[in-house]
Amino acid sequence: MSTEGRTVVMFSKNEVYDLIAAQQNVREYGVVQENEVELEAKLTKTAVGTLGWFLFRGTALGTVSAVVRNALDLGALLAPDEKDLLSNLSDNGESWLDDRWQWMDSIGADYIEMEVPYLQYTKLSSGDGSMFFVSGKGIVQRVHTSDGWHYPA
Repeated sequence: MSTEGRTVVMFSKNEVYDLIAAQQNVREYGVVQENEVELEAKLTKTAVGTLGWFLFRGTALGTVSAVVRNALDLGALLAPDEKDLLSNLSDNGESWLDDRWQWMDSIGADYIEMEVPYLQYTKLSSGDGSMFFVSGKGIVQRVHTSDGWHYPA
């Protein structure tokens, strides 16, 4: 049901911000609290369509109800210790992404390419839908500013 891996992704600065918010909301209100109303309200404010291809593969992209269904399904399937593990790993990923967002803001970057670790859960309510959570520290491959692409030393 779950696998771990690493993948390279490219996001705009705004998408990084939306990714953090979406992942926090799915984790907290979908998996941990299993609060359908609150999760749907929170995700409606997030760019789910933009991030759907990454976080919610196999669901109807951009469909909040499909994401909510999968998150609640995952919450019901996980034992309490598994929820704690997912929460800790997801929080680590969100913290690392937040640090990258703040760094992008400080240097005026508009895009970032990074390799991120993820935890993937498959076979959820929405058919063969799956959910991805950035699960820790990644590696910045390059960032884009008004001066062009820059590669970390």
